[in-house]
Amino acid sequence: MSRRKVNERLSALLTEAGWNGGQLARAVNALGSAQGWRFRYDRTSVAHWVAGSRPRPPVPELVAGAFTRQLRRLVTPVDTGLAQRGGSPDPLAVQPEGEAAVPGLIALCREDVDTVRRVPLARAVFTPVAPATLSASPVSAPAVAVGRHRATAADVSVLEEMTRVFAGVNQQHGGGSARFALATYIAEHTGELLSAAAADQVRQDLLTMASRLAYILAEMTADMHQMGLAQRYFHLALRLAQESQNRGQSAITLRAMSSLALRAGHVRHAVELADAAADLVAAKTADATVDAAVQSFVLTQRSLAHARDGMRHRALADLRRAEQLHARSEEHPDPFSAYSRASFDYQRAGTHAALGHRAECRRALTSSLRHRTPGEHRPLALTHSRIAEELIRRGELEEACANWLAFLEHCGYVRSAAVQQALGGLHQHLRPHARQPRAAEVLARARDFTVT
Repeated sequence: MSRRKVNERLSALLTEAGWNGGQLARAVNALGSAQGWRFRYDRTSVAHWVAGSRPRPPVPELVAGAFTRQLRRLVTPVDTGLAQRGGSPDPLAVQPEGEAAVPGLIALCREDVDTVRRVPLARAVFTPVAPATLSASPVSAPAVAVGRHRATAADVSVLEEMTRVFAGVNQQHGGGSARFALATYIAEHTGELLSAAAADQVRQDLLTMASRLAYILAEMTADMHQMGLAQRYFHLALRLAQESQNRGQSAITLRAMSSLALRAGHVRHAVELADAAADLVAAKTADATVDAAVQSFVLTQRSLAHARDGMRHRALADLRRAEQLHARSEEHPDPFSAYSRASFDYQRAGTHAALGHRAECRRALTSSLRHRTPGEHRPLALTHSRIAEELIRRGELEEACANWLAFLEHCGYVRSAAVQQALGGLHQHLRPHARQPRAAEVLARARDFTVT
């Protein structure tokens, strides 16, 4: 029987990081938890890996991510010795620069709507990518074959309307409500339009709309905690925005990718992505696709990333500038041209929470609630949940329960892993108070909803 070969690469990374096996195990468990996985690895598990055993995916990717965070440089699964070079092509791999995004998007959507092939896609984890790989420089859209249909401005208008429809569904009812429908729509109808002949301006506008649809699909996918797949859709949305030479759309997408990196636990990578987005909307480089709303949108995310990274002064400076820009922005029905006061305040609350400004956080969340419309079920649910958690930390059980009851009022309208996670938080916070009548009432109501 052949003996396993000691994993010298993993051993060297542990030494470079200054970690023992237990520390690596805890880092992997934490990254997994941020992406919806429940691992219980310990120093013994890591000892087995060093001795030559190889854990199943997504563990090699999470190990690479843990070292990337600790060493502040990109570490790949192959670098850890837990994955082999080559192998079958990865459908979630980042496309080489210069390769057209349209075929990649259509192929990925078709895999996503296939009940068998979607399983490994859903299990993929977020992995940091070298910023240079995501170069935000515009690339020329490749020539397309002439088909039977010639795309026109009317087709652009249809896609624009569909971005509003799907963005609205996501905002109101969460990512699980129409994710499959949007992936199907992109794979079939959008793919057909993008393969048609078109005038240059129409072609450019079609690419912008395709980028927005891919962006919404990425948001929906992230809302269902499918982080690796969401990351891939964002990469494709960014490439499409670059091909359409839409600087504003590129910045918005990089901003969303920064947000995803934060949710996945990769703070430094989130800062890098937010910096890249901010560079695109800087006054000296901005163009007609960048307005005050887009600039404010980008800077609130960089503010949050800086706050999570412990950079207090930079976080507050970005937040102040974002506030000034938001005051100059105009209301607009297009979801990609507007930044509502409710959304701004919700993001502002995140920065204050990360900086330990609890009172400012609560005020921002309350303001966000005040500016929401009744049909925005997903953000209303999440905002009530966050307010409740802030209140319970202060020992204000009655008010916290009132907000959790409001949270539950919206839950029935939403299919969202993020909302389900908030529901889990409700149970965790209220179980110690289960003998209190108000808490018992909330827990009884919460039994009508499933925690996944």
